[in-house]
Amino acid sequence: MCANKLYSYFAELNRQARREDTPLDVEGLGKLLIISTTASQDLLDGFGAKLVLENNCEGVYSFPKSWFGSIFAVNKLPVTSGTLWLRILGKGKVQRNAVDELLALPDTNVYKENTLRLIANWRILTMKQSNLTDEDQEIIMNLSTAYVEWEQKTLESGRLEGEQKIIMRLLNQRFGEIEQPLIEQIRQLSTEQLEELTDVLFTLSATTDLEQWLHLRLNSVDS
Repeated sequence: MCANKLYSYFAELNRQARREDTPLDVEGLGKLLIISTTASQDLLDGFGAKLVLENNCEGVYSFPKSWFGSIFAVNKLPVTSGTLWLRILGKGKVQRNAVDELLALPDTNVYKENTLRLIANWRILTMKQSNLTDEDQEIIMNLSTAYVEWEQKTLESGRLEGEQKIIMRLLNQRFGEIEQPLIEQIRQLSTEQLEELTDVLFTLSATTDLEQWLHLRLNSVDS
């Protein structure tokens, strides 16, 4: 089925080239990458797929040249940071271990937040299906820990944004429109610090007091 889609696309490119009376750039054609949770040796042999030795990576097999494709057997991929994102698409223990690796990444990792969001959407969509298979139920269980972390982060982010809006409204009422540099400093405060600022707000007589308070709090965090 995957190959059929690829060759249908190639056929359309060929028809377009004929209409425009231009040569078809065979070398520039796309390559089909099939991601499979498992791939038996019989399946690989049946399609003539061979391990790509120059990639130095187990689990990546290429079809003969003119078939324009490769297959990634997720269960055979090495456990490295580079294969993590593919192993999340696996199943069983492979998927569970990959999810654990994802959660162990620091929050500063540029891919972690987006991956958690995608996993959460995947789990939600799977749960909405009317007739869940055993495989669907296993996916839901495997993704549960990642979903819980995403949910907590989403709630914390929403709470932080709400606290920021409240404190900005109170500050504007007390001191007039706050200048942008102070706004940027307020956005750096944690939820707990915003709550503390709310408590001491009416003890501040001027924006200079606010500047001093922010300076002390942000410097204590940096140190």
